[in-house]
Amino acid sequence: MSLADLVKNAVATAKSVTAALQVSIDHEPFASDDANGNRSYGTKATYSVIVEYKSRWVNSHDRQGQLSKSNIQFLEAVQVKEQDRITLPDGSQPQILAIEDMLDSSGNFYACRIYF
Repeated sequence: MSLADLVKNAVATAKSVTAALQVSIDHEPFASDDANGNRSYGTKATYSVIVEYKSRWVNSHDRQGQLSKSNIQFLEAVQVKEQDRITLPDGSQPQILAIEDMLDSSGNFYACRIYF
């Protein structure tokens, strides 16, 4: 069994063990900006994630250090980009500051962590 398989199995185990702690969020992938700067998004999908409210300094995509107030941990294959829109259980849609992705040997994303 490869290291990627071990990590995938560990993520699947974590998903089942933490099921009672998970909440539902909505993810809408960024589609485009119009001439006025208004964003449009793709089809909304709902995922169960672990939400952690904890302050932490993170480096954003432009390498600027910023204070993250919370983060979410996906425990399945989801690809998220900084321009996407995430709606948390309280209805808020915070700006994504940073993303930590894991890739399997096929190049598929899984278990990414998003910082807000």
